[in-house]
Amino acid sequence: MTRYPLTRDTGTPRKPRGFVYFDLETEGLGGRFLDAASLADDEDEPTRYASVAHLVDAMLDPHARGKVWLAHNGGEYDDKYLLPELRDRLPDGLTASLNLQGERCIGLTIRQGNRTVQVLDSFALVPVSLDQFTAAYAPEVRKFDIGLSRGVIYDPTNPEHYAYLCRDLAGLKAAHAAFVGSVHEHFGVYPRRTTPATALAAWRRTLPEEFRAWRLRPEVESFCRDAYYGGLVFLRRTTKVRGVVGIDVNSMYPSVMERCGVPVGSPAYTRHEVPGAPAFYRCRVRVPPTLGQSPLPLRPERAVGICWPVGEFETTITSVEVDYARRVGVAARVIEGYVFPRVEHLFDDFVSTCKALRHAYPRTSPQHQTAKLMQNSLYGKFGAREHVTAYRLAIEPESRETPAIDPRTGMPVPDTWVSSEELDEPYMQPHWAAWITANARVHLLDADRRLGFRAIAADTDSLYVDYQTFREARARGDLDLDDDRYGAFKVEETFAWFRAIAPKTYIGRRPDGTYKLRAKGVSRREQTPRDLMRAVHEKTTVSYDSTHSTRVLFTKPGAPIAVRRVRSYSQIANAAGWWADPAGNVWPVLARDGTLSRGWSLTDSQEERILVVLGSDVESRRGAAD
Repeated sequence: MTRYPLTRDTGTPRKPRGFVYFDLETEGLGGRFLDAASLADDEDEPTRYASVAHLVDAMLDPHARGKVWLAHNGGEYDDKYLLPELRDRLPDGLTASLNLQGERCIGLTIRQGNRTVQVLDSFALVPVSLDQFTAAYAPEVRKFDIGLSRGVIYDPTNPEHYAYLCRDLAGLKAAHAAFVGSVHEHFGVYPRRTTPATALAAWRRTLPEEFRAWRLRPEVESFCRDAYYGGLVFLRRTTKVRGVVGIDVNSMYPSVMERCGVPVGSPAYTRHEVPGAPAFYRCRVRVPPTLGQSPLPLRPERAVGICWPVGEFETTITSVEVDYARRVGVAARVIEGYVFPRVEHLFDDFVSTCKALRHAYPRTSPQHQTAKLMQNSLYGKFGAREHVTAYRLAIEPESRETPAIDPRTGMPVPDTWVSSEELDEPYMQPHWAAWITANARVHLLDADRRLGFRAIAADTDSLYVDYQTFREARARGDLDLDDDRYGAFKVEETFAWFRAIAPKTYIGRRPDGTYKLRAKGVSRREQTPRDLMRAVHEKTTVSYDSTHSTRVLFTKPGAPIAVRRVRSYSQIANAAGWWADPAGNVWPVLARDGTLSRGWSLTDSQEERILVVLGSDVESRRGAAD
């Protein structure tokens, strides 16, 4: 475990080194290299490269020592074109490591002799398209349009096309500089590699000088991590509903961080409940089958994803969830747990800064956008995973590394090494992430209760409800509505009709005739109302052009960058924890005695679903499903 605690950062922020912005143009998505250019932050004119080899030469040039190379979405596009050239240079003593954020590549670290080159990705700081990035931070240098999205192929001999490439570099340079300036001006830090890391650095400067937070003991941290379930997602109907309102919580997680604080201090083990104390408990619970929505999550050992069962089972939850579950009729008995001395409100100053910026500046301003990015990315940092996989290209492995295996052949990949690295940082406080997300779920669940458990679907900070139910709840004063106040609900949009298809998959037709579409796992470029509805009714798939991830290309040398992907739109039949009857009503996976057993197939093409039988009530539902 780490030898030092999480404390206030009182150091002088280090100004970032110089940047060189670069961009590649290719023959369509994932096609052959066509052109490249770079633009240093102290230069006015770009440098053009006829090949990837020339670009890598520039990166390794001693005159560029200390410069950071930056591309927008470079980690998952431009960097892929660097990999073959880097492999060719391994005999010259070069090594290259992937910088990962989860499964996503956010850059490369290239070493040769005493030179180290950092290749970073501005998408990890501002996760929007370059057009949106420049629109928010450098509207005077927005992207040109030469028709690439309509099938036009970039032509390096066309001056208009090269001007497009240069414009992208100028826009990225201006937008990134504006982002760096905005973060430093309002939060007193310079950006790190990612937005969450930047938000963490900014927040640490607001901590009380006397504050200290050590990582929990391994057994306590593991126990609390079991209570980290993320956002609330459910649906109740898969049929079309006319007249629907989507309501959204203003800044859900920042408002919870400000209102609820987090548990601090040294936790004590207990076999009994300690009323009023912040705690994490392993509980035996009974959720009535008649309850409109189970308020308690379960992560079954043999099921995929998180379930929201009814019946009797054991689960690990926070004291906040225990209290709320009892208010809505759930019986809960504490088996064991850890109790913390107190709750402290550590985020008030940080959230207040974000709130003030968002209220003072227009939505399209850099200040507003920076505050939004910072406030929404902080809490997840506390729940960081303990182990990460590292990938490295080199002739010889280091002591902890093993050969990467090509999944196509089962054979080792030449000069490619992987290792498992333990992350040990004082900011790893998973009980904070679990506490914040639990309070957010309870906030949304309670709103659903006040709507009479009649929400059609929920998605993290949003509820979709028919207009009549919404109007009645508003008339009763059961909904806290305010367009600006943190933690209050606002009407985000209205629909002439709305259909939830599966968790995080839905389609809605707005009153003006336009559509809102969401289909998890399917490229947004391929989502059209006709395709989505056809996919739902006929269980069709869609195919679309994409690229292999940079991480995959690391272990598949020689594989083409471009790939044609085939995806099925999400169906309720594929959703862990849910099943639908023929009438389109959605039911939770059911539990008995805390165990799971195999159930039945709802359709011929569907794999067996994990369902647990709970008496005659389930038998009647099973008959309806058959």
